[in-house]
Parts: sequence; structure tokens; C-alpha cells
Amino acid sequence: MHQLRGEALSNSELIRDAHNSFARASPFADEAQLLATEDDDVYHFIAYTVMNGTLYELDGLQPAPIAHDSCTPDEFPDK
Repeated sequence: MHQLRGEALSNSELIRDAHNSFARASPFADEAQLLATEDDDVYHFIAYTVMNGTLYELDGLQPAPIAHDSCTPDEFPDK
């Protein structure tokens, strides 16, 4: 069932609304040109986690996790 987690998250209106309330406009994209059709999946989620002393970004649009910096679980909320 873990293969369907992303789909379940994207189908949750509560999670989608919470995510979009924190979303910022990108300074590098012309948002006027980003027109989605009804069939487009316009939401994606990014998560951060600490593993083996390193802060990782997990972004489904990237090919692999992105290592950012050294981090401990105690430092994690402040990073």
C-alpha cells in the first residue's frame, strides 16, 4: 500500500489546503504561464527528514533525495 501514499495525500482536501496555505510564489517562474488543465496533478509535497546526521529533502519531482546539511534530531525543527 505504500505505493499509494502520495496519491492518498494529494487526494486529501485538508492536506492540500494546508499545503497551499504555506506555498509561496516562485521568484523564478512566470505564474501567469502555469495554467493547469483539469487532468493535471497540480499538487506535490516536499518533506524533510534527518537520517544518519544529515538533513534530507524528499521531493517527488526530484530523481533522488537532496542532502542539505548536517543535522541532529534536536536541531531539526530549527533548520
